[in-house]
Amino acid sequence: MTRTVKWLIGGLSVSLMLNLLIVGFVAGRMAYGPHHPGGPGFSLDRMAARLAPESREVVKTVIKKHHDEISSAVRTMHKARQAVREAMTADELDSASANIAFANLRHASTAMQTAIQGAMIEVASRLPADERAKLVRRGEHMMRRMLMPRTRHGKKAGDPAAASNAP
Repeated sequence: MTRTVKWLIGGLSVSLMLNLLIVGFVAGRMAYGPHHPGGPGFSLDRMAARLAPESREVVKTVIKKHHDEISSAVRTMHKARQAVREAMTADELDSASANIAFANLRHASTAMQTAIQGAMIEVASRLPADERAKLVRRGEHMMRRMLMPRTRHGKKAGDPAAASNAP
């Protein structure tokens, strides 16, 4: 296997993991609600926290409407992840089983994303343009904070200033 192919496989693996992480955060919050113990802080309901009361009610109604569908997709995704974990950590790696497990994970991921995105589109279709813009901006802000966490000194991790002020 050439060095380029190895880097490509590594990059694609990291990309897949990040996508699954982000989708898992959103799905977990939508499936289990905003106060699920140990749940991440990224969710459609948190994105809507700064919207007008009528718009927040729309978000709440749509989340309830799609709850069962999203919860089912999340459970399927968890099972698919477990199957991948089992295939990849088996004493003897069976490439065919691992390929099937990954294919099932991709299918489950697509189904979960479809369910979440359907709910998001429904929310957006029921909000006025200014509220949709607020929702999108808040989501972008939350995504940046999730991907670039702050250190205990208030600086962004990875920021050279954060490293220089470290104790």
